[in-house]
Amino acid sequence: MAYDISTLLYGSEVWTVYSSQERKLNTFHMHSMRIILGISCKEKTTNNAVLVRAGISFMFTLLSQRRLRWIVYVHRMDNGRIPKDILDDDLTTGKSKIGCPYFRYVDVGKRDIKACDIDHTS
Repeated sequence: MAYDISTLLYGSEVWTVYSSQERKLNTFHMHSMRIILGISCKEKTTNNAVLVRAGISFMFTLLSQRRLRWIVYVHRMDNGRIPKDILDDDLTTGKSKIGCPYFRYVDVGKRDIKACDIDHTS
């Protein structure tokens, strides 16, 4: 069983991923890496050791890197481009359902920026 990370994460730059979904992706990623590297489930190998052996990073890091690259790409676009207008707009028009607010892409981007200690004003 082999998979390509870019195939697994195709289009992930624009996903609004909840933490439960990230955990599921990470679980699949780690399971696949153990199979590819031939590590038995009976061996007590930590996830960090598996990733060091494979030379890659956690799924959380891969998703954050892709999202941040996309946000920077959109931020550098000229004004008037649809992706930039949508990202910069707070989407204040329209009605939303009563109850718990939806987790928006902007919220995910802010979480990634805060987690990486990036100055959002620059």
